[in-house]
Amino acid sequence: MNGPRLEEDVALARAIASAALSVAGVAHLSEEPGGAATHAPGESIRGVAVRRSGAGQLWATVELVAEYRPRENLRDLADRVRRAALRAARETVPGGVAGVDVAVHDVAVPVE
Repeated sequence: MNGPRLEEDVALARAIASAALSVAGVAHLSEEPGGAATHAPGESIRGVAVRRSGAGQLWATVELVAEYRPRENLRDLADRVRRAALRAARETVPGGVAGVDVAVHDVAVPVE
């Protein structure tokens, strides 16, 4: 894939990555080998995959590492990330995305 669709996918992945990282409780996006990523010439946005259905609908996957917080509900964190990603998508591409899947891959525990 190249041209306008690739540019749109990369812009969308960047916006979703930024939105996800702005959510309190997100330590960073996952960088696991073989994990979610959007690739373009000379660039990879790790932790966010943008894909298109056969009908051309956009979908996104966000894979993240959560900050350790004793009372943090990881499902609530995932919901906050999903809402932020959906907002970012609506602001980035006409019609936004059909959905955003969020996976918490790990929890970062601070070293004391």
